[in-house]
Amino acid sequence: MNLRKASAAFSLIVGFSIVLIRLILLIGGDGEVSDSLSSTPIEMGMHIAVELITASVLIVVGLGLLAKKDWSKTWFFFGMGLLTYSVISAAGFYGQRGDYVPAGVFVGILGLNILCSILVWKTDSSKYGEVK
Repeated sequence: MNLRKASAAFSLIVGFSIVLIRLILLIGGDGEVSDSLSSTPIEMGMHIAVELITASVLIVVGLGLLAKKDWSKTWFFFGMGLLTYSVISAAGFYGQRGDYVPAGVFVGILGLNILCSILVWKTDSSKYGEVK
């Protein structure tokens, strides 16, 4: 698997995972999300919107990378920036609550994000469908 395909897979897996987790929490969660929507609807609504925007960008980027679209590398970095914000926010949220396992998972995702971004940055743009 080359770096373009690995970056696409990372983007798609994380993007679809965000959507899936959000659906699970909204539909069948432990009530925490429902309680937050009731007590702080604007804050939680904006949080969910940011996560879904991040997921959407990651999914589109992943598909763009697989299709070798000209815009894919540039938008990959935009998606990774959105993901950086989301995982730092989530790690802080869970860390503050003392839930260190989910916080650690988000730190791990951040590490993969940074690694992937550095590798893609150093890669020749022609491998992503862009013109030299």
